[in-house]
Amino acid sequence: MCKRWAAVVNSPQLLQSLNLCLGSKLELFGQDQAAVRAVCLVRGRALLRWLQRRAAGAVQQLHLQLQLGVFGAGAEVEKAEMWRLAHGCLAACAPQLRQLKFSPAGLLAQLYDVPPWYLHMQQLHTLELETHHMHLRILVSLGSLHSFRSLSISVRSGNLNIGPGVALPPALTHLSLKAGWNNLQGSFSQVGFAS
Repeated sequence: MCKRWAAVVNSPQLLQSLNLCLGSKLELFGQDQAAVRAVCLVRGRALLRWLQRRAAGAVQQLHLQLQLGVFGAGAEVEKAEMWRLAHGCLAACAPQLRQLKFSPAGLLAQLYDVPPWYLHMQQLHTLELETHHMHLRILVSLGSLHSFRSLSISVRSGNLNIGPGVALPPALTHLSLKAGWNNLQGSFSQVGFAS
């Protein structure tokens, strides 16, 4: 690669908005599943190394997609590795990140407390989570993000749990929750704002 092209590819302006996909949408007809899994993991690791080296301080908008269907049933080790890579990408981009879309949010959406790298997202003002299951208790941990203004959660097929102790971030001005009424568990009457 010529030096001029490398400078363009790694310029901060080009890296401000990234749409990343970890995993693969490849159809496996006639392909060796083990080989495809290995390629996905190698590419994921390479992407994380590149982010840490080049893009970490520049990324302001990130759409991170996980495509774990290629791993199929019984590939828990590989799926766990992809989750580690996804969290590594988010951790690398955290300090400058202003907008984040994570789909599917999966394990993250089931946690009661957000991972430590969320605390470094002090500039984050927009968060979109697409998932199959969601505990709203995670919102309590977002209360320390003073720039946080907009939250969108879309629950496709699982449950949206609104349990005791749910508190919205104090500066929140936009909230969008998408889930079927049959999928709502709990009551909005207990929801307040974090102090």
